[in-house]
Amino acid sequence: MEYVEIRKKLVDKWGAEGLWIPLNGEKASETVDYFEYDNFQSVFGITKLSKMVEELQPDVIYEISEVGEDRIIAASEIDEYGGIEMFYTDSEANWLIYLSHENTITIAGASLLNAIKSNRSNWSDYNKPWER
Repeated sequence: MEYVEIRKKLVDKWGAEGLWIPLNGEKASETVDYFEYDNFQSVFGITKLSKMVEELQPDVIYEISEVGEDRIIAASEIDEYGGIEMFYTDSEANWLIYLSHENTITIAGASLLNAIKSNRSNWSDYNKPWER
């Protein structure tokens, strides 16, 4: 039941269900941004992103997969794309990370986006590649 509630929060708060931004055609916004995964990995890195998540001190981190193999993980377990669509979030869906099969990573939530922006002054050189 717990994972069903998290999935509902993702839909209610972010509209995140199945394919999400940018794959569903929606554009980035003030609180949702995306990057090509390879560029993100070389410029920011998933390890650094995991540390940023850890600094937000989430009570728990949910890994929600497209195949229903949902689980609770540590921030250090936020991993590279492994072949299936994956969402990561906290218990209130205050922030969200989405890894897609189209080599994109989407990040939502002001706190997490602000952490990225403050760690990389040229972040806007890499964001929204499908909107250029």
